[in-house]
Amino acid sequence: MKILSCEPHGVQERILQKRDDKALYKRLHKAKAYGLEAWILDGEKIKGSTPTAGNQSH
Repeated sequence: MKILSCEPHGVQERILQKRDDKALYKRLHKAKAYGLEAWILDGEKIKGSTPTAGNQSH
């Protein structure tokens, strides 16, 4: 799944694969994610996320 990510140097296109974080993929695919996500990255790939202040989606 391709995700547009707002970052300090502008908007970047990131990739999240189901095999990298099945729960996150499912949550985003079903549009059950709200608030900010802090990505755990490996190059351009999203490998997971960590909770951010005020985010109740985890």
